[in-house]
Amino acid sequence: LGRGMEQKPTPTKKTAKDEIAILQTWLNRDDPLIIATHQQMDADAAFSAALLRVMKPNAAIIFVRADSTISRPEVIAVDLMNGTSAVKGLGVGSSFGLIVSTLKQSDPSFYKVLKPWAKQLNLTDQAKRCNDAVVLADMVSAWRSIGLDDETIVSRAEELLLGKLKFIRRREQQQKLASKIPIQGGVAVLGPDDNVPAKQLFQRGAKAVVRQ
Repeated sequence: LGRGMEQKPTPTKKTAKDEIAILQTWLNRDDPLIIATHQQMDADAAFSAALLRVMKPNAAIIFVRADSTISRPEVIAVDLMNGTSAVKGLGVGSSFGLIVSTLKQSDPSFYKVLKPWAKQLNLTDQAKRCNDAVVLADMVSAWRSIGLDDETIVSRAEELLLGKLKFIRRREQQQKLASKIPIQGGVAVLGPDDNVPAKQLFQRGAKAVVRQ
């Protein structure tokens, strides 16, 4: 950490409402920004840092001791407890869940697709049982077991999140295109340049799809 970044622990205990305000204030700041999380990260730390990097691509990521105290306005300290910059996800169970909750209004499609992952990390970060087929905590443990360092693990998590975001944007574009395809007598006719899945048209009420 840079000079002055570590300060004495804050005397008052933060509430879930305080954490939301800390995160929103940081998200509304202009660059330069820094994302801090703890070394030897777990799934919550990894995916929280990765999601914030997706939301703020120019932000730098630093890895600090878990007991670090960070109180700098340009820094958000995810999955950490000490300092006015720290957020732990007190109200939901994980830092990732807290970050995802901020997307509900600003990017509802991304929020919807990440909500199951948030629910999962809210459980596993509190050592509660999770029955999902793919568990993010296990994924991070596997990456760690093959020797990946913290920076690479965050990059892997970021790739997964960017993949989900790209899929959502493509689906939204297809839905927009599908809304412009006329359906007459239950039949939708697609031109040679209409790259629209038939499923989108069936959802609009088409009974058949014809491609020219």
